Amino acid sequence: MKYHLTQELEAKLKKLVARGLRTIVIDLDGTILFRNFRESLNLYFLGGRNSGRLMPDAVRVLTSLSERYNIVGVTARWFLYEMATARFMEQSGLGFIPVVHSRRPFVGDRPRGAFKLETIEMFRDLGLDPFIGIGDRPSDFRAYLGADLQIAMVTHNPDGKRWRKVCSTAGGKDFLKIIGTEHSSAWTQIQQLDI
Repeated sequence: MKYHLTQELEAKLKKLVARGLRTIVIDLDGTILFRNFRESLNLYFLGGRNSGRLMPDAVRVLTSLSERYNIVGVTARWFLYEMATARFMEQSGLGFIPVVHSRRPFVGDRPRGAFKLETIEMFRDLGLDPFIGIGDRPSDFRAYLGADLQIAMVTHNPDGKRWRKVCSTAGGKDFLKIIGTEHSSAWTQIQQLDI
């Protein structure tokens, strides 16, 4: 088992199952928030204070989507940082989203993708119905593809190396391409999707 599932987190996921709604799977870093090197250090060494900046409109759109869908987060962040992540999510107005962390650190996109795919399969085993994944890395794409989800990928630099890697990972598979920056909202584009 690559994911870290506490009793409290499992209880939150089971409450979502009881709602009977389809489920959106989201990544955190690079998908709902920006983080520079200093903010990464804050996350890992200062308990989550000042550990990132939310993308424009992310809270508004996710709150709106949560009325029609379950939303769950999956992050390759190591479980030792669960409290920092929970604090950030709560302070940001996203505390309603349960977030699953990895049991150990992963280096590289392939192990991250395998972790995320295993986590999505766990969601299904619990009774959730994930149908779309929103992320920014090749590992997200691999996981969502392996789980047979609709795929929406966020990029902040459509000419960058990571984005080219995502596109090469696609191998002809259609996916939604969403471009967002700190000043233009990927999340407004996501809200306009017919999901």
